Amino acid sequence: MIVQAIKTQAEETTSAASEHDIIEMEVKVDGMTCGHCTSRVEKTLTALPGVRSARASLETGIVTVAAVAGDQLQAAAVQLPAVVQAIEELGFAAEPHFGQEAL
Repeated sequence: MIVQAIKTQAEETTSAASEHDIIEMEVKVDGMTCGHCTSRVEKTLTALPGVRSARASLETGIVTVAAVAGDQLQAAAVQLPAVVQAIEELGFAAEPHFGQEAL
């Protein structure tokens, strides 16, 4: 019983820590024309190591990816290029999207 309680507490701690290490990044994708396209992109990205979720918007052409990373630099240097490459391997043009910045 004590072992189970320790295991449960460790799982909760790991889960809480993982949530804090989740970052979101956006990728602009050209060429998605239907729901099947967005589904292919989402399925491909969620299969990548460290990617927790991917949401592709057909309307905006933006894919939002939630991934595990120690910090923003790790996400930009390691995971973002892998996400872009995976999308391009599906036949779509892709580039990092950093949103609109105030002037």
